[in-house]
Amino acid sequence: MRRVSGVILVGLGAFFVALALMLRFYVAGQLVKFPLDQYQVSTLQGSNVTYFSTSKLKDLTVDVTVTDTIRGDVAAGDSQRAVWNEFTDTRDTTNGVEIQPSSRRVAFDRSSGQIINCCGNEVNGDTSVSQSGLAIFWPFNSQKRTYPIFDTTADKPLPASYAGTDTVNGLTVYKYVENVTGEPAGSQTLPGNLVGMKGQPSVTLPEYYSGTNTFWVEPQTGVPVKVAQSRQLTLRDSSGNTRLLLFSGNLNMTPSTVADIVSKTNKSRSQIGLVNTTAPLAGLLVGVVLIVIGLVLAAAGRERPFDEGAFDDTLAPEPAPYR
Repeated sequence: MRRVSGVILVGLGAFFVALALMLRFYVAGQLVKFPLDQYQVSTLQGSNVTYFSTSKLKDLTVDVTVTDTIRGDVAAGDSQRAVWNEFTDTRDTTNGVEIQPSSRRVAFDRSSGQIINCCGNEVNGDTSVSQSGLAIFWPFNSQKRTYPIFDTTADKPLPASYAGTDTVNGLTVYKYVENVTGEPAGSQTLPGNLVGMKGQPSVTLPEYYSGTNTFWVEPQTGVPVKVAQSRQLTLRDSSGNTRLLLFSGNLNMTPSTVADIVSKTNKSRSQIGLVNTTAPLAGLLVGVVLIVIGLVLAAAGRERPFDEGAFDDTLAPEPAPYR
């Protein structure tokens, strides 16, 4: 009976070991993915920001709030890809005026975060813009290296380089920095007198974008928990001279937004840890223990080998005499 019980326990232990391996190397990959139904509102603020007011036809220095809303299009996604719509409202909060709205639709791989060219991708309504690189999140288990992240101002992927490890609200993060130097960012047509070209009724000048974008990314989830932007947009003439300052300022994610994202990220980390580590380790431990116990029982329950001496007539007692 012990031997039978031992064999059963060994088989059960092998099952738990196989289950642990399947959880770690297959199931985790199926479950740990960016969500289809993402909904996140993030706010950045800046003081002493300068921008060109099209209503007043001059530069204003004001306080600015940027509200970025991301909403997942569940119907357009599937097990491999997510499709998110992003709307950004940049507002002069000093005067209560909208400065520049922008929008974006992007499909991307739910594991790597890499953009997929499908599903009506667009930037500000322009479907001809070819998006590539990382969409919004870094990949799961981000590494200490450079990643190409798609910049919606430059309309192309730009490198975001690893710049060290930091802590945000008690969470260990990787810091990535995207440096932008004089990237073309479209063009604008304005009256010549606004840009110092009084002899021309209107001129079309190229727009250039410079700045530094910093992302604090929680590496296990790939989520940027904090973002800071230093941006400058200018119009330049054919000689490269700045003719008009369109926007210049520093924007930082608000503490309340950072706290909200960190809280959600901690929950995601716990869920990922359960699937990736806790459950597989528990299954492996249970399996090994069952196998060891089963082997011990099986060994103890084996029948002793046949021993002729046990039946030697010389050792057998004499039968009692018949009375």
